[in-house]
Amino acid sequence: MKPSVKRALSLLLSAALLVGALMVYGLLIQGEYAAVQQLRGTLAAKTQILNVETKAVEQVKNLVVSLQSIGNISNALSAALPSDSSLSAVMAQLNALAQAHGVVLQGVGVNYLPIIPPPVKLTFAKGIGSMRLDIKFVGPYAAGRDFLIDLERNLRIMDVRTLQMSSAVQNQSGQGNQTATQGTQDLLNFGLTVDTYYQAN
Repeated sequence: MKPSVKRALSLLLSAALLVGALMVYGLLIQGEYAAVQQLRGTLAAKTQILNVETKAVEQVKNLVVSLQSIGNISNALSAALPSDSSLSAVMAQLNALAQAHGVVLQGVGVNYLPIIPPPVKLTFAKGIGSMRLDIKFVGPYAAGRDFLIDLERNLRIMDVRTLQMSSAVQNQSGQGNQTATQGTQDLLNFGLTVDTYYQAN
């Protein structure tokens, strides 16, 4: 066979293979490629939806955390400014502070002061009520000072209005017991006027 014929046959064979490849591409691959492109578009859309929903879930989680912290703040505010006078709770706090600092409560007088109306006229706004406590106790100076510090740092709002101190040693007739007199020289009588507040109905 002549070389020119061989060359012509190889060219015809190459052309036939190219036509066959184009036909396979057109019949098989092109349809599948279109399906792959459609699937890629669907995947991109679903990925975008997933990202949006993930952000929404994170925002809801942050909202839940913030609401929980608001609940904690609400509880703290209720303890600082209770919804009623809660005189028994005040007395329990005073007794606990007195025992913690080693002072002896001698008496607590209570006077309810006029209710302060709310500054705005809203249905949920409440007035502020206050109780004036006249507290008398005995103890050393350092213990009385620490009692006062913790009283003002107490979770419930308490304002010390007045403070009086006097020596607890009283004039004794005769010689008496000198040791007992020396033991009471460090004691002071404390008189406090303290205002504490609550939400009035």
